[in-house]
Amino acid sequence: MIDGTSPTTAPPPRELLKDDELTGHAVVANSTMNRARVLAGVNSSSANSASPPPSS
Repeated sequence: MIDGTSPTTAPPPRELLKDDELTGHAVVANSTMNRARVLAGVNSSSANSASPPPSS
């Protein structure tokens, strides 16, 4: 009970995907590629960009 009035029930947990199912997902593929390129951060693709950032 959170507020003391009624019990709460959580939904059953979702099943986790198997490794072979995860490998085809874009997020996993991108993360794997960035690790291979030794990149980190939220905008790691910009670290490999051939052109400079646009000027204001």
